[in-house]
Amino acid sequence: MKLWMSGENEGDIGNDARVARNVIEPVVNKFLESQIFFEKFEKWAFMSIILSEKFLPGFPEVAKISSKGKVLEFRVKISHGEFKMAAPLVQIEMTLDAMERSIDMMKNLKVSSESQRQLRVVLSQARKSLIDK
Repeated sequence: MKLWMSGENEGDIGNDARVARNVIEPVVNKFLESQIFFEKFEKWAFMSIILSEKFLPGFPEVAKISSKGKVLEFRVKISHGEFKMAAPLVQIEMTLDAMERSIDMMKNLKVSSESQRQLRVVLSQARKSLIDK
């Protein structure tokens, strides 16, 4: 499985969100390389939604599996105001927290508890690598 990240972000934080994604994605993918999952998902697609209240109603959170069953897709909200005011390291942590919530959403998609556990381990490793230095 490979992580792919993108976002629906307001212009005033777009660059900060991109920087956080660009830091997180390769680290998580490095830890995913050593994992073998029971399910044959090829991609964990994670999109952050970081929008002010003005735009937020048009962007609901999403958790779904692609029609071919190869992609886990998540669109998860992160507080625009908090993200905007946060230091870069905290923005990375907020994004990792949202990714953790996407793992919580996997139980509704009938992703095995073992796969969820493996992904939590991967995120924990990434968090230690990026934040708990």
